[in-house]
Amino acid sequence: MRRFLLLSACLAALLLSACTSGSKFPDPTGKGSIQAINAISTSPTITFLIEERRNGNLDFTTSSPKTRFDDFEYNLNFDALLAGDSEPTRIASQLLQVVKDTEYTLIISGDLAEPTLTLWERPVRVYADGGTVLEASFGHFSPALGDVDIYFADAAIVPAAGNEVGTLTPGAKLPPMDFEAGDYVLTITTAGMPGDILFTSDAITMEAATTMLFIIFDTDANDRGPVSVRAFNTETGAAATLIDPLYAPTVRFIHAIKDLGAVDIYVDDPLTIPAVEDQDFRGVSAELEVPVGVLPITYTAFDNIGTILVDNDISISPGIRADYYVVGDAASPVPLATVPDRRSVETLAKFTVVYTETNHESLDFYLVEAAADIADIPARYRGLTAGLDPLVTQLPEGSYDVYLTVTDEKTVVFGPLQVDLVLGDVVTAIVYDTVNPATADITIIPDF
Repeated sequence: MRRFLLLSACLAALLLSACTSGSKFPDPTGKGSIQAINAISTSPTITFLIEERRNGNLDFTTSSPKTRFDDFEYNLNFDALLAGDSEPTRIASQLLQVVKDTEYTLIISGDLAEPTLTLWERPVRVYADGGTVLEASFGHFSPALGDVDIYFADAAIVPAAGNEVGTLTPGAKLPPMDFEAGDYVLTITTAGMPGDILFTSDAITMEAATTMLFIIFDTDANDRGPVSVRAFNTETGAAATLIDPLYAPTVRFIHAIKDLGAVDIYVDDPLTIPAVEDQDFRGVSAELEVPVGVLPITYTAFDNIGTILVDNDISISPGIRADYYVVGDAASPVPLATVPDRRSVETLAKFTVVYTETNHESLDFYLVEAAADIADIPARYRGLTAGLDPLVTQLPEGSYDVYLTVTDEKTVVFGPLQVDLVLGDVVTAIVYDTVNPATADITIIPDF
């Protein structure tokens, strides 16, 4: 009993001391803001932490929320799940002393194994009421492009020596500049060569009292053109990819209805010339450039414009690379439009399943290590039916077996099919009907 009373007395003394002696931490004098951006084109998702507090997951070209912190010192950390690991690894850190009324942007770039951290800072911008100006900054994280000149002006102004806003080397940023509110076009040229245009954006409407950051990134397999640019509104956190209209979006057409017969595919109205001619079951077209906006897609019987099989409109966004399937049966074909993520990631393989089979009410899909017995292994995907959105799995490097079974049974309908994956692979497995209604088939196509 004495020991309990003594411990209680000590605890009370400690609590009293804590209350009366004051905090050992200094009082903050203000706040600054911190955000991070991922500029590693082949990286997996990177977790950004301030001290050990998670402050956002960064996919390539994305930013964390801009978060306000007291003007103390902080460790800024980046974690990623590396190839073959089950726990994330700390890949980079930086100590930052926050100064009040200052905004910090930390960009992680270079190689995932040895990343580079670049810190940009600027005072918080305060705009006058009723002002007409905005602020824009320009950064560059695409070493393959080399040095570039930046032009930011009305569309009617042709790039010429002397009217560039500045020259950028990879890893650098131009100082913030004020512009009058209005419509602007961002043009990027080889440094010192205004006629060698690498990128020209659509017109961008810029509003007063807006603070913008434009960053050039490396391109990946999702991009249509040779330059990738993203705009970040540092006030609202909004971000958008800028599109060069010189590089039209594309659509790849995949025929997945076994009894539909050979088709011609039109992307105009009224119908004129087929964009794809005589495509049969399991046919995969080349990527075809199409206009932005509402795209009328019409399938007719081959060489018979009067027999319309599919009539569907889809919305096409600038800069995308879309896939367009028809699934189901000839009596009621179902369009399936997708925009697959084709970006290669150096720490994993991406394996996508597109299910178009109709001979069975549904099937289970297995993706297991090569030579594994599926008897005691649950299905990767259960109860698949035609027309579902594509299913994406991220996998380590290795050899795998693919099976299809009757749903909730181990009755094999297809397989095993061995698939060998290496890091960075991006592949799609299309599940097709077969002539034999008791079976199914799978075709593997690359997504690069």
